[in-house]
Amino acid sequence: PCNKKGVPGSGSVTKSGRPWSGDLPRRRRATNSSACILIDLCGGVLVERLSTELSRLQERLFSATQPNAPAKLAHILLELAAEFGKKIPDGILIDVALSQAELAEMAGLARETVNLTLRGFESKGWIKLQKRKIVICEQASLRTAL
Repeated sequence: PCNKKGVPGSGSVTKSGRPWSGDLPRRRRATNSSACILIDLCGGVLVERLSTELSRLQERLFSATQPNAPAKLAHILLELAAEFGKKIPDGILIDVALSQAELAEMAGLARETVNLTLRGFESKGWIKLQKRKIVICEQASLRTAL
């Protein structure tokens, strides 16, 4: 806990577990003051933002470890639908204009592989391709590719 000056107050302990004596060099006191102000101003927002970013990185790692192209691309499409999807009568529109090259980069695949995989999903009726946007028609079926 920080006191009004931004320095750890009573009840604080050092890294070694000893009670806080309250004597800090001036430079260190300024650093602690800044940290306390940052924590006070940000509250839980910083923690929430870091948690969200960590979740995204975990999802990307999961996608990268998928053994085949359809699983990787299906995972990316489902992730995009969850983040940017808009419900429409045909299904879920991924409301972000993405090129096949961008999808390929996200999934860690070649653009040609993304093209073939998207065409395969479309022929099964799982998705519809509309210019640079994708509509997921059968979300449950797309999950089976995982």
